[in-house]
Amino acid sequence: MKTAAVDYALGWWKNRHKQGYFPTMEQHWNWKLYDHLEPWFLEFAEPKADDVALEIGCGYGQWMAPLSKLVKAVYGFDIHESLVSKAAEKLLAFPNAHMVLGDGTSIPLILRQPYALVYSISVFQHMPRDIVRMYLRETKRILAPNGRAVFHFRHADGKGPYSEDIVDQHKGDWSVGWTEEEARQECSAAGLNVVRVSKGQSLIVRAEVQS
Repeated sequence: MKTAAVDYALGWWKNRHKQGYFPTMEQHWNWKLYDHLEPWFLEFAEPKADDVALEIGCGYGQWMAPLSKLVKAVYGFDIHESLVSKAAEKLLAFPNAHMVLGDGTSIPLILRQPYALVYSISVFQHMPRDIVRMYLRETKRILAPNGRAVFHFRHADGKGPYSEDIVDQHKGDWSVGWTEEEARQECSAAGLNVVRVSKGQSLIVRAEVQS
């Protein structure tokens, strides 16, 4: 997938990584791993001991670390070499958590296997809508029977600022706002059935494979 919006989005994020985005942001200070999972995530994802999970846009594994204590294995991917390098260091104490490099537009071939849980947190809001649609379709293909998908969007709640899409001249704070209707429509088009939604500043969606 090659468009001006895709090239711009990937280039912008890779440049932020080069500038030290993760270790300098307050929530990631000094490459901090989270020591617990948020209640909303546990409620929507319902992680189980025999789950194999996949995180789309995993950063350096900050969410994977606490999740690895609750599941059989968790895999993740992101777009910059510095994240893979840092994950190799930070996830040493979590042997069932594994991260690989992705291209920012698709799930890496090495990770295309059935998963009981597929999730993405604070990532889709930074992607062109076409890439999000692609990830939704790929999620449908790799989600195991009775599997769960949990997607976190920036909610287009009318308060903004946010963009309609990531384009060369975007507006707001570099985040795409999604309405509940848009999220439902795109999940349905990908073959996923939305079974639960939570709305606030964020839009949290739980989806399953359509029967």
